[in-house]
Amino acid sequence: SHQFCEVCNSEKDGQVHHVKPWHLFEELRYDLSNFITLCQPCHFRFGHGRDWKKWNPEIRELSKVVQENLDNIQNDLGE
Repeated sequence: SHQFCEVCNSEKDGQVHHVKPWHLFEELRYDLSNFITLCQPCHFRFGHGRDWKKWNPEIRELSKVVQENLDNIQNDLGE
């Protein structure tokens, strides 16, 4: 696991997100390969699609695409 958000690189409000929710995949609850570090905003926005009852099975792929394009995204946002 990383200390930075794996979507936006933020160091703030880091949380462990279960790629596959443990309430559906109990055997993966403590499996480190099922964890991804997300900041609180990205956890809600991307990990759960702005609904805590949902989950994004493509979060790892999304985080890779964002990371590959982070400089361009930040430039477009004026950050």
